[in-house]
Amino acid sequence: MKKLLLLGNNLGFREVERYVHMRGDYLVVADNLPEGKSAAKQIADESWDISTLDIDALYDKCMAEGIDGVLATTGERNLESAVILAEKLKLPFYVSKDTWKCMNDKRYFKELCREFDLPVSRDYSEDTTWKEEDFPVIVKPALSSLNRGITICTKKEELDNACKLARKYSQNGEIFIEKFIKGTQFSIFYHMVDGQIECTDILELWREEAYSVRCAVVAVSPTFLAEMYLKLYDEKVRNMLLKSGCLNGTTLLQGIVEEKTGKFYFIENNYRLDGVGAFEMHRLFLGIDAVKILVDISLDGKTNFKPIPYSRKADTQLSHYGIWATEKCHIGKIEGIDEISKLLHNPNIMLKYHEGELFNANDGGGDMIVGFGFTESSRDNVMNNIQMINKMVSICNENGDDILKRYENIEKLKRISEEFKYFLK
Repeated sequence: MKKLLLLGNNLGFREVERYVHMRGDYLVVADNLPEGKSAAKQIADESWDISTLDIDALYDKCMAEGIDGVLATTGERNLESAVILAEKLKLPFYVSKDTWKCMNDKRYFKELCREFDLPVSRDYSEDTTWKEEDFPVIVKPALSSLNRGITICTKKEELDNACKLARKYSQNGEIFIEKFIKGTQFSIFYHMVDGQIECTDILELWREEAYSVRCAVVAVSPTFLAEMYLKLYDEKVRNMLLKSGCLNGTTLLQGIVEEKTGKFYFIENNYRLDGVGAFEMHRLFLGIDAVKILVDISLDGKTNFKPIPYSRKADTQLSHYGIWATEKCHIGKIEGIDEISKLLHNPNIMLKYHEGELFNANDGGGDMIVGFGFTESSRDNVMNNIQMINKMVSICNENGDDILKRYENIEKLKRISEEFKYFLK
């Protein structure tokens, strides 16, 4: 029996626990939360009250307890600690410290894209001589997690405050300013084992514009983009990942198709499990098990999983609906989860917080509080399910106020759905 140390309480801990115990191994969870407020600690075999940022304390405890592997899931601060800790312990990890640093830095990633002839948006510096046509721009930390510190500026007068906010949340103090591209967003998934790199899924994303950047999100595959993307960019991306040292694990590249021109742009890369929960739908319905890859490599240094090339068809829609909240509170009443699970096809519901638990909202930046995965036969049915979830599911604070930030603009989704039907024929 081997011991895996999981850092943090981020989305994906339940799936890691399931697979570790299926292997017959032992799960330890470390974070600075008391056990009663850490759902991950409650289902682990053992828990440590050590901050995930305290590398020295974690190292000493790992050495004393004979830890065989280290892992984190979707929280980038915890992932960075896991990378550093695994290297210090001389344990296997799916990504090296140097590759993690390169692929996690937005500025470096854009330079890589340019090197491999992948389209990216225009960059600006703080001392740019601004013109009206430069706007809107998006200002964000060069190194950050949870999409915190991001502002869309429509005029020059908004830049100072946006830069200060981005710098506040930047792990290295650097910020990033680029042309804001309005359009349909995409997440392109790659799975990698021993240098075999395959594009496995392409999700189309829509975010609720009524809220902040951290907000409700709808993601569906397959998408009209797939054929064009695979033809024009897949080989270039695989070469970029390979030559950057991305030999194992799972990564998703974010891109956007500009609504006025139809041009595709790469935005950033996330070398980790996704934050919506698509990784679990991939396991259940595509046979692509990212958690298995990560755990196997952490504990054994290898995995027998073989990446599966993209093979999506339009007859089944894989759908993900993530609902955010932004208010720090203790969770009160949760209603509608059991009822909605009986109405969805192939439901996979990720409820991150339970009644009585503290929801810290990541310093007001927001966090996904519940995610719904399901399959459908058409885009129209996907939209109908979202409306049904909105009506039936509620999560309240201790005062009984509903805290969910739902996707409300269903009519817009339906219009987009009609436009995309042409591409899905």
